[in-house]
Amino acid sequence: RPFIGYGHKLSLALIGTDVDPATAARSLALDVALWDGRGCLSPAWALVCDSPRGRAAEVAHALASALEELEERLPRGRLEASEFAELLELRARAAVREGTRLELAAGASSWTVVLESTEARPPAGTLRFVSVIPVADADGAARFIAPLAPHLSCVGHAGWGANLSRLAAFAVAAGASRLCPLGRMQLPPLDWNHDGQGPLRPLVRWLDLES
Repeated sequence: RPFIGYGHKLSLALIGTDVDPATAARSLALDVALWDGRGCLSPAWALVCDSPRGRAAEVAHALASALEELEERLPRGRLEASEFAELLELRARAAVREGTRLELAAGASSWTVVLESTEARPPAGTLRFVSVIPVADADGAARFIAPLAPHLSCVGHAGWGANLSRLAAFAVAAGASRLCPLGRMQLPPLDWNHDGQGPLRPLVRWLDLES
């Protein structure tokens, strides 16, 4: 019997300058909320082109508001004890990183948004915990993405306009197999090339008929 194996994967979101922060945040919030950040298609980080300066902060604040609104319609599921401990550790480590700003669900652990101060890579987010990371431009995004190979699966994007082709090149070089608009990261087509492989191809035995 054929065995089809997929290693550990993670995904991220990239937000450029050609989109309203609130619009991008609403789409990103849906990708974060579905599966509670547990899946390989869940955005582990959100990179935001911080031009003009302060744009990343706008996105972070809008994302916190969007996650709070979604909590009524898509409440987070129950956490195992180990998951709750992991979430507390992520929050504690974020709180002591220099220059970070945290926005938390009031009186609950249902969501967390952390605005980072640099392009340095914090721990990958999960369980509706998201780090918003300011980057200067597309090259800054590329520097962040490159070391993630071969574990990068999906890149959700919004607001990159004419730079989308460059973004695609960065994603391919980092091993990503899917580039899609924000809000659709958790909704891949049934026939998508998971990890660059068709879903049925490994299950089919091919015959090359040569004349």
